[in-house]
Amino acid sequence: MRSGFTLLDVVLSLAILGVLSASVASLVIAVLNVHDESLDRAEMLGDTQTALERIIADLSLAEKLLEATPTAITLTNNAGILIGTDKGVFLLEKGKSQWVKTNGKPPNNIPDGVAIYTILCERDGLIFAGADNGRVYRSADLGANWSSTPVGSATEVRSLLRKSDGKLYAAVSPGAVYYSNDNGTTWLPTAPLLGAPNRVYCLLEDRNGVLYAGADWSGGYNLYRSTDGGSSWTPIRVCYIPPDTWLYRRPITITNGTANALSNYQVRILINYIPGKMNANYSDLRFRASDGTTELPYWIEHSDSTQAIVWVKVPSIPANGSTTIYIYYGNPSASSASSIANTM
Repeated sequence: MRSGFTLLDVVLSLAILGVLSASVASLVIAVLNVHDESLDRAEMLGDTQTALERIIADLSLAEKLLEATPTAITLTNNAGILIGTDKGVFLLEKGKSQWVKTNGKPPNNIPDGVAIYTILCERDGLIFAGADNGRVYRSADLGANWSSTPVGSATEVRSLLRKSDGKLYAAVSPGAVYYSNDNGTTWLPTAPLLGAPNRVYCLLEDRNGVLYAGADWSGGYNLYRSTDGGSSWTPIRVCYIPPDTWLYRRPITITNGTANALSNYQVRILINYIPGKMNANYSDLRFRASDGTTELPYWIEHSDSTQAIVWVKVPSIPANGSTTIYIYYGNPSASSASSIANTM
């Protein structure tokens, strides 16, 4: 195999670059390199048209793959790669240089227009593909033929998992988890998920056999845990905490026992230090009005390892009544906003 390009290579590159989009054109050099040896044979035979047709055919396939949106990827049992896309399944076998669409042929196929969200390939060669039509497709011959089964009332199959006990699990929309004891021929629902999320996106088993299901937030929870294979689920709330965020808030009720309403009144508050949640120097203390938004001026008169004496300027306290303010804490990166000038 030669390492350089001939005049034919350059001419073909320029011709193809002139008609393809920029995104597909970036694949030209790679395709020319892959089929360099084939070009040599074509040139020796004087069949330049064959060489051109092969390159255009390969670029056409590459363009189809490029236009698809990959949604899942897995290794086959012989170290090839399978990709699920919104246009079906593509296969790159070990030692090969081309992606091949492997949706099968009717009636044993994945129909056109079906998007694949998840792919699971097992050591015995079985391949499972979860789709946007609520079905799981199964193939035992690298996608040459497919059979399928609906998963309950699901409209989408988002994730597939083979658990260590041999059961096959499917995460679906509307939010639920199903399991199969017969390699996807029949499907049964696990216990309902508290809050009924819209979608369950992913499944995971840890080394202790505990099953986890990741869902959207619509039901108030986004992670579920099961120690009995889905016979019961424990909901867990998991949320992203952006930097510079206060993690904790508590209400403080202030009572006015006089017959006069008070305005812009300095209230003395004793704050007990909370190890592990509050900064040791109390730099993360903040106070807000009853609306939970308006920042209130405060001044730390004294602090030590156990408590802080803080004065807070409260906008108003009704006569013979009370008002509620909020203390915020739990931000390790916060700098102190204590100010005697703004408070007293």
